[in-house]
Amino acid sequence: GLNISSVRFENETLRTSMKYIGKPKYGYNAGISADFYLSDALLLQTDFLYSTKGFAYQQTYSKGNKQFNYGITSIAGKVFFNPENEVVFSVFMSPFFGYWISGERTDLDFRTGNIRVDEIYLNSDTTFNYNRYDGGIIGGVELRFSQPYNRFFHIGAKYEQGMFSTDVENVDGWRNRTFS
Repeated sequence: GLNISSVRFENETLRTSMKYIGKPKYGYNAGISADFYLSDALLLQTDFLYSTKGFAYQQTYSKGNKQFNYGITSIAGKVFFNPENEVVFSVFMSPFFGYWISGERTDLDFRTGNIRVDEIYLNSDTTFNYNRYDGGIIGGVELRFSQPYNRFFHIGAKYEQGMFSTDVENVDGWRNRTFS
């Protein structure tokens, strides 16, 4: 799936003074999902995903983005409304847990035209001490269209709100937020 991610600063001073940070960054998620039906109208959905998160920024002389790649797992409770119809609407909510896999910073210097791409390692950035874990709440909606022979086509949207600070020392106090 496709996603749009950004961050939210908990520090009010930084949120107002650093408006260039926290712009949306486009990414993707991919993985597997399994459904466990408890009844016709209720199920548990498990996900194991690789997800790209992060944010874009623009400063006076440069712009770029930071990308954080996570392995994410969740177990959501899903409720179906009108489960006997050909088009089924459902809602779901779940906690999620993410584990840092890798990171990357891309920066374009307007003055020189140089593009710099650096890998971000945990605890190696001179400014931030990044957190290995992410976690929070997922909520979403889904439409399921019935096909012949008990096949289904699903389309949905979900929102993830991170509850852990991305930087360990909580200097900036930003939390991931992602719409997929």
